Amino acid sequence: MPGSAQPVPRAGWRLWLGIAAFALGQFAPLGQVLGQASPGAPSSNATNQVTPRTLSRLLLVAAAHAGNRVVAVGEHGYVVYSDDQGQTWRRGPTPRRAMLTALMFVDDKFGWAVGHDGQILASQDGGASWLEQRYKPEDKQPLFAVHFNDRERGFAVGAYGLFLNTTDGGKTWTPATITEEDKHFYAVAGDGAGRLAIAAEAGTLLTSSDQGRTWEPATSPYKGSFFGLLTTADGGLLAYGLRGNIFKSGDFGKTWTPPAVTEGTATLQGGARLPSGEIVLAGSAGAVLSSRDNGASFQRVAGLRAMTYSAVLPTAAGALLFGEAGVVPYVPAAGAGSVSPSTAAAAAAPGAAAPANAPTGAPASKP
Repeated sequence: MPGSAQPVPRAGWRLWLGIAAFALGQFAPLGQVLGQASPGAPSSNATNQVTPRTLSRLLLVAAAHAGNRVVAVGEHGYVVYSDDQGQTWRRGPTPRRAMLTALMFVDDKFGWAVGHDGQILASQDGGASWLEQRYKPEDKQPLFAVHFNDRERGFAVGAYGLFLNTTDGGKTWTPATITEEDKHFYAVAGDGAGRLAIAAEAGTLLTSSDQGRTWEPATSPYKGSFFGLLTTADGGLLAYGLRGNIFKSGDFGKTWTPPAVTEGTATLQGGARLPSGEIVLAGSAGAVLSSRDNGASFQRVAGLRAMTYSAVLPTAAGALLFGEAGVVPYVPAAGAGSVSPSTAAAAAAPGAAAPANAPTGAPASKP
């Protein structure tokens, strides 16, 4: 893939999506789509506008909230952001063209993005501009997820068990070994109370009860890869991934149960819990699944564009779905209502609504 010469034999969904898009030639070169300026070049308000046509040609892999702003990242190192819940978009300059795979913000200003070539970027203006903190193409270890507890303490994870820790806002990144196996780490989620979980390949799940300082293997219900995690309104932890597999834990990883009803076997790559408590998961072959009972069952959502989706981000009107053809709005069915009142308190817990690959404010997808 342009901008990254690092094959990963057991590559996760984000790499598959990028490689497939490039091989099929379904996207115009971004120099043509977005103009000839390089991603890191200064841009005026006129030149950083992203038209709907341009947006529909972008491969967007992950998204997050920076306060009320929506920020998304994807192929060729591009970052786009919207201050009107996805109605209009601008792009923020970045220093390289390596694919970006994940991002998060701790508030409306400070955020980080990670991606291929071991790249880590930081923003202090809500994603409008980015500075490089790390770039290690020679290591051939892409990064797939990032999590910060505050403006200083955070970590990034990636291929072959890569775990990088920082206590100074990313000025320095220190490698650490949190498991003896070299599994690819794909996603991170937290419950807002100090507990964190990592989803990885080959059924690997890890949990932490001290904001990521130490990690323990969690019981796994499945031998295939998990690509995402999120918390449910009743305090549960949901893991999803390969071939449409979904499992829920009521004790943060000790025991797991599958949903009573689900539809399809499409790989699930992104997900989020909406303000109503509804859970939306999305993935390959246009698969979008919805649960209104805290993950006990899922139904397929009809009528959406048939494309591969990689991330879901809640909005006031519902959600935005990101993937191989830009952004698609998701509006819950009329009269669907919210989750049961007994779960309202859990739904309001700080950080509880965090999609694995797209954390909001105090962490919230992922994908």
